[in-house]
Amino acid sequence: MQTPAHVAHRIPPMSRIDSERLLSDLRQLRTIGAQGRGVVRPAFSAADMEARRWLRRCYEEANLEAMIDGVGNVLGRSRHPGKALLIGSHSDTQPTGGWLDGALGVIYALEVVRTLAGNEATRVLPVDAVSFQDEESRFVSCLGSRSLIGTLTPEIEQGAVDSQGVPLADALVEAGLASAPRLRLSRERYAGFIEAHIEQGPHLDDAGRRIGVVTGIVGLRSIRFVFRGQQNHAGTTMMARRRDASTVLYELAHRINREFPKVAAERSVWTMAAFASNRTRLQSCRDTPSSTCSSATHRRSRSTLSK
Repeated sequence: MQTPAHVAHRIPPMSRIDSERLLSDLRQLRTIGAQGRGVVRPAFSAADMEARRWLRRCYEEANLEAMIDGVGNVLGRSRHPGKALLIGSHSDTQPTGGWLDGALGVIYALEVVRTLAGNEATRVLPVDAVSFQDEESRFVSCLGSRSLIGTLTPEIEQGAVDSQGVPLADALVEAGLASAPRLRLSRERYAGFIEAHIEQGPHLDDAGRRIGVVTGIVGLRSIRFVFRGQQNHAGTTMMARRRDASTVLYELAHRINREFPKVAAERSVWTMAAFASNRTRLQSCRDTPSSTCSSATHRRSRSTLSK
């Protein structure tokens, strides 16, 4: 289908990104916290903050008004007037994350800004770039984006600790952010938001496609189970007298995998997380555990199961 003549003259020529520059930046970001084939850049860690300071410099070099706010978001604001497009993702990682997870969308945003600025027909288009903080939930799921839209409450912050027991407040002090101002995005400023993200499933690859457009976001529900039994000697406590907490945990896992497929939709998934035995962490298989804990997470694109 041809574009109407009265519209065609208003469409600027297609800009071409500098692919070598984009890949160079992705590789440079990868060096910060690199470990083996992956990257270790948990939110507020030394590597995470180094990456954020590097990204702020990149934003400044791209003529964006750049800052790191009080929860670690890195925002580069266009100096051009008009409704802006916000583009970005996150640069923090899982404890051992893939080097393109989040980083791809962050560097894509930077490259879009630079490419548009280099084309006379598009150089005044307002595009902001962002790297959200703690999208990987070291302390609070989507902490940075929650803060930017005003849904990060004092109650959420006060109760936030990581898996090692470090309070969020201490991490902010350690990162040098405790006294930094926090940004709030204005709905009136933006025409929309775009996030590019590497696919973390097999669908595009199986279909032989290079890109897909998201049509929905899954809902996520988590449940934590704690089973309390009785610790005892594994060699002399007969089966009839045992109260082995692990046995119940294994039965739960078996039943979830047996029953969920009966009611789940085709694209539903569920995951049973790692569990711990006892608070004292048994070091020997000669004991039966007195307690175990596990969590189950269910993801689906609708809020209910298919039945």
